[in-house]
Amino acid sequence: MRTRPGRGGRAEPFGAALMLSADELLEDLWQGEIDWIRLPDGSSVEMFLDRLAFEAAQPSYLLDPRFEGLLDDGQRELRRLLLPLVEARRGSAPETAAWPLVEDLLGKLGAFGSGSDRESS
Repeated sequence: MRTRPGRGGRAEPFGAALMLSADELLEDLWQGEIDWIRLPDGSSVEMFLDRLAFEAAQPSYLLDPRFEGLLDDGQRELRRLLLPLVEARRGSAPETAAWPLVEDLLGKLGAFGSGSDRESS
């Protein structure tokens, strides 16, 4: 069984699968390795997939250090130019009226990861 270490030392599934209908054979085959998410019929699936496509198209990886090795040359240059703005959070810049706009952009580009590091000094 391929699993990854989880919280408390327990193994966790390494992925998830969105299913429109149940497939017990497939679920039994991958039991413990994949979390199965059954989607309801109807327009909610279309709305979910539209939102997923929208989120996947956003450049929220640009300033996230976990994705640095996947950037192309242009993205690396842009990242290098924007990182001083991330560091500016520790100075007096956050006290200006324009800072919330800058912080919003940095957040959308992945500077704060999951959002846990969002407070300004």
